Amino acid sequence: MLRACPEGALSGNEEEQYNKRKFLQVKHIIEPHCGLLSELFEAHRPVWGREDDAKRFTGVLDNLTEAERDVFETLSENRLAPALRLEQEHIAQRWLLEALSRFKACPAS
Repeated sequence: MLRACPEGALSGNEEEQYNKRKFLQVKHIIEPHCGLLSELFEAHRPVWGREDDAKRFTGVLDNLTEAERDVFETLSENRLAPALRLEQEHIAQRWLLEALSRFKACPAS
């Protein structure tokens, strides 16, 4: 999901280049934490919801890292629960801060 804007792909006007640089900075910060996704789902099992079948994404995502692909396949193949949905509003801030504290901050480029 985070590979849509590869390094060296800074073309376009000044605003587009700025947005792409910011995206790449965020990408470098987030990628090391992809392993947290499985842990995140398990920790928030009590607030799982169900995605409406008509709204589920059924397309192909070609630019995923291995960790992202594992999570995507787990969700799309209903391995944890049928049509699992976890609203970001239900993610406990305390849990997230503790989980992220286990990782070193990535330096900004």
